[in-house]
Amino acid sequence: MAIGRGLVGRVWEWIRERAGLDRLPFFRVPYNYMSLSFWLGAIVAASFMLLAITGLLLLFYYDPGDPVGSNKELIENKPFGRFLLTTHLYAAHAMLLSAIVHMFRNFIVGAYKKPRELVWIVGVITGFIALQAAFFGYSLLGDRIAQEAIAIGTGLVEQSLGIMVKIGDTTVELGKFLVALAFDVDEEARYYRLLALHIIMATLLFLLFALHFGLFEQHGPQPSHEETGWKTEPERISQDRPDLAPWFPVNFMYILVITLGIWGVIVLASAASQAAGFVHQLLYPLPIYEGTEVAELARPMPPWFLVYAFKLFQLDFLYVDIPGMSAILVFLISLVLPPLVLILIPFLDRSKSTHPLDRPKTIIMGGLLLIYFWQLTVWGALGLGYHSKWFTAAIFLVPLLIVSSGVYLMRSVRSGSGASPVLGLTLIATVIVAFILPLLPRLFGQRAVSWPDAATLFLGTALSIGYLGLLASMTLGGGKSSEKKLAGGSGAPSEIPLSVLVLAIIELAIVIYSGTFLATAVDPVSQPALSSALAGLMLLAVAGLLHIVYRVVVSDKIPLHGLSSFKSHALLVIALLVVAAAA
Repeated sequence: MAIGRGLVGRVWEWIRERAGLDRLPFFRVPYNYMSLSFWLGAIVAASFMLLAITGLLLLFYYDPGDPVGSNKELIENKPFGRFLLTTHLYAAHAMLLSAIVHMFRNFIVGAYKKPRELVWIVGVITGFIALQAAFFGYSLLGDRIAQEAIAIGTGLVEQSLGIMVKIGDTTVELGKFLVALAFDVDEEARYYRLLALHIIMATLLFLLFALHFGLFEQHGPQPSHEETGWKTEPERISQDRPDLAPWFPVNFMYILVITLGIWGVIVLASAASQAAGFVHQLLYPLPIYEGTEVAELARPMPPWFLVYAFKLFQLDFLYVDIPGMSAILVFLISLVLPPLVLILIPFLDRSKSTHPLDRPKTIIMGGLLLIYFWQLTVWGALGLGYHSKWFTAAIFLVPLLIVSSGVYLMRSVRSGSGASPVLGLTLIATVIVAFILPLLPRLFGQRAVSWPDAATLFLGTALSIGYLGLLASMTLGGGKSSEKKLAGGSGAPSEIPLSVLVLAIIELAIVIYSGTFLATAVDPVSQPALSSALAGLMLLAVAGLLHIVYRVVVSDKIPLHGLSSFKSHALLVIALLVVAAAA
């Protein structure tokens, strides 16, 4: 679809010329790279953008001298106050979750290799700064969960870093000094300190995002393995290729679609959680205050992204007999080792291949880090309690044996030497043992394994098998370059199917009606879940309209195939169901 006729065309050409849109210095990519697999970082950035916007608006209402009172006033009396607070929280969830997925995808395909080592390292540092910013943000609520998270965090630091250090002329205990630095010894001034730290961390996060993006633009995305045959060369996508999409409007429109789409999903998720009420405190979108019904259902626990560390600190056999530093080993394992290992991966894996089965040790190590993270998170979320050493060992050993034997088994199959019977039997036996292990104590008259322990073992088994399935789907039979055509369509724009026009009209109607209903018929104070649901529906509908426009613009390179090109628009059906539930 060409723009060049009439008033609209002249205005467009004027903007293009004056803004220098044809000369933007951003890295260009082929049309067939326009998929979420290559644009997961845009989801992280979009979530952070929404987080920043809602956070700045929340600053207008937040009183560090009375965090509980100001939050209650915001939730109960301010129009769209609950919308702001819950959207801010769920934007943080979305940013951290999408960052994990983004990092894991780049790890699997070897996107940390030369010349992208710095992109990877800055990304890892950005992720761990995001965790700190999120922790201080959670603590600002001043509710029961925030107070317990602060108590848990301070206790862990003091148990881990109880050594004496000299600061100036004073000798102090390092752990207590760091706690006082972060949380202030004066409880009345605590939230001023926390707010300052949250803003400082958020600013640092923005600067790291900018640096990460700048480094990424130097090299562009890693060329797909269909083009490279899982090799590290070519290192970059040639900027002389005929199938490159102009950054404006193609890349820009695609990023805009992703941004508005993820905003809609975030707002819709916050609306659904409000409508659902209390499910689990890690999913609850509102502050939890003492004396309420919800408080009776909650228990001491930090934010979800630190539950894994909280669980490790509950394993008392990991503690060491060092005065003031009894938890130092757990501190190192949970908070120091993971970022250190991830930062060192580009230097530990120096192979010239990006094929996962050509770097088995790295793939096993990274997969286990992710599996253990989710295992420990779910384990900590399900309950506290006694954990025997032998069953805890099983929880960690089962994923290790499944992933290790599975990766080397696939490696032997890929090399043409046939499946190793020893590795195959190890894999099968480990899975069988994982399912019968929780039953053994009862068979021998011993204390039964608790259901959180058994569920954690089953989860580790399922995640390990899923990880192997992902590797198999990506690699077995796919080691050679694909013959798929990379340049896109025929060069002639596709005709717009009638079904797509009908879809556009429906989505335009949704935008108009949801916006009108939200502005005139819904009270955002007394109907917070419905107002959030309508806002999410409207954002998704706008994203859908922009996606249709984008697909029409690029139809000469990526042909339209009726409604099959717009499967993601089915999210609008889910959005309508959430609106109905919230109403």
